[in-house]
Amino acid sequence: MKVAFLHAVADHKFKYSDINHDFVHMMLESVRRTMPNTDIIHMTDSETPPIPGTITNRLKWEHPNPMIFKMNHMMCIEGDVIILDTDVIVQKDIRPVFNFEFDMALTWRDGPIMTAEGDDIAKVMPYNCGVMFQRSRLFWKRPPIRQGEKGSTCRQESDIITCWPQRWNASALIAGRFCY
Repeated sequence: MKVAFLHAVADHKFKYSDINHDFVHMMLESVRRTMPNTDIIHMTDSETPPIPGTITNRLKWEHPNPMIFKMNHMMCIEGDVIILDTDVIVQKDIRPVFNFEFDMALTWRDGPIMTAEGDDIAKVMPYNCGVMFQRSRLFWKRPPIRQGEKGSTCRQESDIITCWPQRWNASALIAGRFCY
């Protein structure tokens, strides 16, 4: 069992700063407290300093979208993996999710969740990629849906949040509420 998280200098949304570094350490402490003996993988770029007590996986940052960078990392991790954003605090052991059959499981956003600009995040991105459960790295090796492809509502080719969930079918994805 592994827990992986993305923390990279190149991530424009979560720049490597003192506050984000504090978030990382709070998340790591919560994982170690609730799920001892779990390997923790730091998915990062070539610039970010390693975080003590984690396994550092480095890839070249080749795309402006951090989600694509995260998926590229996830393609390289074998076995059962819980992928967390750095602002997640684990309250209880969530490894029992792996008692269910799935290839990839995401959490569902209950809305509305409004941004400062008035957009409802739950409608724009109903799947929360800040807490993901992965059984097989091969799940990510499917080619992405291209803009205009049947069944796609992509606004642009790099719009991974709206493209990928439509690609998944019920046997490949559990999109549910996991409350632990």
